[in-house]
Amino acid sequence: MLGETARYIQSEKHYYHHVNEYYKNLNRLGMIYEKLDYANADKFLQMLPNAINYKG
Repeated sequence: MLGETARYIQSEKHYYHHVNEYYKNLNRLGMIYEKLDYANADKFLQMLPNAINYKG
């Protein structure tokens, strides 16, 4: 469990350095909020755990 250390995860920095992947994965969900397809969220959601080990 991460607890208080979770606030130090460099997720935004990780997304910034992987901006093309970020938008590609986000677009898989869909462009219209009411029609988002959460079945395609796995690659987007996996980006956060990847940020834990990011050393950028």
